Amino acid sequence: MEYIFITSFLLGIAYFLYMNRVTIFLFFFLCLAIYFMPLFFGFVNEPIGRFVEQRAIVEPLYIFAIFLFILCVIFDLLLKVIKSNFERRSKVTTHKNVTENHNNLCVFTFIVCFSFAMQLIDGGSALFSAVKADVLEASSRWTILSVISSMLAICYSLQVKTDKNNKLINILLVASLISLIFNIYIGHRSNSAILFLAVSYMYLDNKSIKSILKLYRYRLIAFLFLGLFFFVYKYLYIAIKLGDWDLVFSKLTSEGFFSQVFMYSEPFVTQGIFNGVLRENFITECTNMIFSPFLVIPGTEMLIDYSSCKYNTQLQNFLYTSVDYGVGSNLWAEFYSLSGFLSLYSMTIFYFFIVLLTALILGNINSPLLKSVIFILIAYMCFYANRKDLFLLLGIFKRVIYTALIVYFFSELIRFVKSVGR
Repeated sequence: MEYIFITSFLLGIAYFLYMNRVTIFLFFFLCLAIYFMPLFFGFVNEPIGRFVEQRAIVEPLYIFAIFLFILCVIFDLLLKVIKSNFERRSKVTTHKNVTENHNNLCVFTFIVCFSFAMQLIDGGSALFSAVKADVLEASSRWTILSVISSMLAICYSLQVKTDKNNKLINILLVASLISLIFNIYIGHRSNSAILFLAVSYMYLDNKSIKSILKLYRYRLIAFLFLGLFFFVYKYLYIAIKLGDWDLVFSKLTSEGFFSQVFMYSEPFVTQGIFNGVLRENFITECTNMIFSPFLVIPGTEMLIDYSSCKYNTQLQNFLYTSVDYGVGSNLWAEFYSLSGFLSLYSMTIFYFFIVLLTALILGNINSPLLKSVIFILIAYMCFYANRKDLFLLLGIFKRVIYTALIVYFFSELIRFVKSVGR
């Protein structure tokens, strides 16, 4: 099955190269290839106590991965047909309302700076601890607002850079980058990785693959090195926070360090969860998915006991009883755990339709703020979903959307106050 999987991947690459256009399903295909990377090597890592154990990959996991690659091709063709026949092409690609952009930039700047300051004040010295548990305990809602507002601010600023607000944009970009770099330093890498993917897709969407390979080959090399950074930093950040640069240098120059980083990276553990679920035929007793509609209402976590049917908790109690830390989750594993292969394949097809709908919405809007939201959601949907369950993923979506709504509300309030004052 390993050779069939590799063949399906190569055929998928050949298809997208032939189509010669960056689309959301090429982006999804590459994200899936990263997270299903262990299947190229024939093993995954499953948690055992404080260690991991290499396990052979079960055949249904190979079959499902091949199914995902096939879906990427089918839905890419479907997207092409829909666009050519039904989609209204927007002639304007950037928003020209300079006043509105200025208001949004002012609000973003205030939120990013204020939330970052509050993160530092609220978290205190614990944020600089080399113990991950201390950092997580010190992280608060200010941390979430600081990171998400910074992500949105960067996406937004890069879209309106041609407007007459360049000085304010530069201030906002610097403030947002400081916030994100600090959060990388203390150990929160994932949000910056998502922003990296969102911005990459924002710039490359609908561009010719051949022109990208020809004109942007040095940027692609930089892209690969930056991607490598997110893999490597996980194994260095504790030594960096301790200020032990000799240990950092020793790790970087040790024999087999980069192969160890690769072989024990997150995809190998994430697919280890899916592999274990398939092997042990784990079916949940209940699911948080039924509470998904309530997620749009702020504060519902105080009224509804979401923890009782948390997928990660059920999974860990069944498969990983010897593990005393959170092992993460896996969207595809959760789909299987609903009722087996029927729910796995049907929910996956439904999920692909959601991605398709998102691409169609993106193609028919002009607002840079709304586009920023969608680009970030796309990165979460196509990449980060591989290591989250659906309920947690929707919770992240809510945070991104609510942050954008806060920016929109105060921007409109500023516009209203200015109009009254005239």
